[in-house]
Amino acid sequence: MLWNAHRGLHLKIFTRRKCKKPLLTWLFSPDRLSPMTDLNLSSKIYAHRGFWNLKEEQNTMEAFRSAQVNQFAVETDFRDHCGQVVISHDPVESKTGLIALSAYLDLGIKTAVNIKSDGLSDFFDESREILEAHGSWVFDGSIPEMLRYKDKGIKHALRISELEKEVPWTPQVLWVDCFIEDWYIGQRNLIDKFSNLEIVFVSPELHQRDFDNAWDYFEELINEGISNVSICTDFPDKFLERFSNEI
Repeated sequence: MLWNAHRGLHLKIFTRRKCKKPLLTWLFSPDRLSPMTDLNLSSKIYAHRGFWNLKEEQNTMEAFRSAQVNQFAVETDFRDHCGQVVISHDPVESKTGLIALSAYLDLGIKTAVNIKSDGLSDFFDESREILEAHGSWVFDGSIPEMLRYKDKGIKHALRISELEKEVPWTPQVLWVDCFIEDWYIGQRNLIDKFSNLEIVFVSPELHQRDFDNAWDYFEELINEGISNVSICTDFPDKFLERFSNEI
């Protein structure tokens, strides 16, 4: 059963297709050891800007609480404003409804921290303990900025995409984006090269494209027992429906 604060109801989710091996059985099978064996299926899903229904609900406390209740991880955006770190994808034009970093961290959600402003590494260094406690990590800053996080020993991801095929160093997490096309489908060399990292694939709907082919590929990886892959999606409930038995 899924709870969404905006929808105000429980959603009963059913599997759309059968996996070769039941996914939940595989995740908890003792012979499948990986960096993610202690995580359930929901926490392999990064809810893009929270678990929301309408676009205007993105990056709100209600969307984050809905993700938290359903045990989804979250990807969200942080930038500086008037000497504070706040959640906002775009430059801040109004103080109304801003969520401070400290208020968000109190939720205790595993988070992909999307850095929208340079110069924030000291703020996140001060919050290192709580970030580490929930498996959170930072990403998407400029390379000089990400180097500061690396030097401070803060868990971070680096991005590759069809436009950026290499990373300058090996991070703890690999963020695999797809700005123009679903280029990562069939790229098993990524899985082999970064087998010891969490690999987070960006689902194509984040770039206004259909997600079916990418989700087929993700299902293929899961069915083959590749357990270090995660996904960032606008539709965490639909993804969970596709890959789980009745919840």
